[in-house]
Amino acid sequence: MRTSRTTRTLRLVAIAAWALAATAVAQYVGPVGPGTDLGSDAYRIAGRFEPWGRVATPVWVIHGGAGRLRVFADIAADGAFAVTLPAIDDATPLGSRTCGAPGGPLVGVLAEIDLLTPLEGFTSPREIDRGLSVIGMAALADAAYAERIASPGSRRAAWLGSREARTVAAGECNNLEPFELAAGWTAVTVEYGPSGGPHHYRVGLDADLRWHWWAFPEPDEAADGP
Repeated sequence: MRTSRTTRTLRLVAIAAWALAATAVAQYVGPVGPGTDLGSDAYRIAGRFEPWGRVATPVWVIHGGAGRLRVFADIAADGAFAVTLPAIDDATPLGSRTCGAPGGPLVGVLAEIDLLTPLEGFTSPREIDRGLSVIGMAALADAAYAERIASPGSRRAAWLGSREARTVAAGECNNLEPFELAAGWTAVTVEYGPSGGPHHYRVGLDADLRWHWWAFPEPDEAADGP
């Protein structure tokens, strides 16, 4: 998770550049929430963005790095969504965002969630994103993370994939303490340490985590104003 904050910042810069160049949409908004978690666990990611009210942001994708494992979830009109993570086998691309000791088993990290739109004027549509563009992002996180992304002491959810059950030693995933991974998916709460880490990983999702989202307004929203 060492590059999480940098990666997120670069993504926002890229979205902003496309929006400023191709449209006159209003300022990026967020965090919006807290929304409700609807039973997310090791294999299920479910919740409701609240408030929502968007009509051209029908899908989100959680991914493990460019061109690798991507899991999509449809977003209902009321902001609800639910998806089951795929089973992990030898053919599963765990992604470029991996951790693990050199030469040892890789650990795939799913944590970055992009909100997708068919609207033009945001990031370039990509085939790997079903031909859609990124218009925003989301996270299952605490209030501190929502207000200041990845600040020390803030927390958010991540899903770690492994082909085997094992102990992740301290430092393998920029983690301060060792923790246990099941074969398949393990949901964890990441509590951020100082910038650059190391961070605390706790198996399981803290009960107070809620859904938050950030996005550019859809054109009709931008035209209506605040």
